[in-house]
Amino acid sequence: MPSLTHTRWLVPALILALGFLIGTNTALAKGLVQGGIAPLSLLLWHQAGATAVLLLALVLRGEAFPRQPAALAYSALLGLCSLTLPAAIGFHAMPHIGAGTYTAMYTLSPICTFALRWAIDRSYPGHRRLLGLMVGGLGAASLVVAGLSLAPGAGPWLALALLTPLLLASGNLVRERLLPAGVSRLQLSAAQPVAQLALLVPLALLTGTPMALPTWPLDAADAVLASQVVIACAIYPLFFALQARADAVALSQIGYVTVAVGVLWGAGLYGEALSAWMAVAVLLLLAGLHLVQSAARATPAPPAAAPAVRPCP
Repeated sequence: MPSLTHTRWLVPALILALGFLIGTNTALAKGLVQGGIAPLSLLLWHQAGATAVLLLALVLRGEAFPRQPAALAYSALLGLCSLTLPAAIGFHAMPHIGAGTYTAMYTLSPICTFALRWAIDRSYPGHRRLLGLMVGGLGAASLVVAGLSLAPGAGPWLALALLTPLLLASGNLVRERLLPAGVSRLQLSAAQPVAQLALLVPLALLTGTPMALPTWPLDAADAVLASQVVIACAIYPLFFALQARADAVALSQIGYVTVAVGVLWGAGLYGEALSAWMAVAVLLLLAGLHLVQSAARATPAPPAAAPAVRPCP
């Protein structure tokens, strides 16, 4: 049984790791799209790479690919809400509004998650958690103020980007409430990219999307694309490891880290302005993460129930 100290720090560590990986992948995608790679092609490469690695992991672990309709439907819906649709929106919007401004939308997912949970359950997260969500929302508002100097015509892209937190909040609730029983985290991790490929490949064929095929030796763009595939492979199992230890509101804190990473990458890679407003916003977002996580640690755990997911050995 893990020690109390180990359990206490594992959830924040997973949130930080996932936020860093998602923020990095999001920022790197902007350069690839600007370099001429079609967003749908980029999505296909992400899912194809993740599929290959995770199916290999299933074989090495001696686990079968899940065939239960509930598991496949769960994987398809969760993948769409949490990864594929937000990524597609980001790939299209970032060249117009910037990586920092787009990743700011991730920080609104805690507010959306709370609103959806309240609408469904009439639940209240507690004063301290609510304060953390409000501080995080204030940080997101600061980033919006910093991004008001958008190029003319970017308004529709900003409106499109605002769909991202709604999708992420929906994914948080799908992950929490529709988790199928009798399926391991690794099996669900592998099923997600397969389900996304089943949706994306016909779409690519129908639209005639050109595939960005790598050449050997790899040039800089191919190397970045390969690194994105590796990151995508890591994101799936880390999500399920966090899900086993945290609720939907805690899961939504990933957005706070994502925006800090996205803003820094945007400034470092693309010369996006890192204004005083952005610096204040990053501090507020990290403060919100601390408040929510410290409140979660202070809340007594409910009685243990039978696990819905068979843990990976």
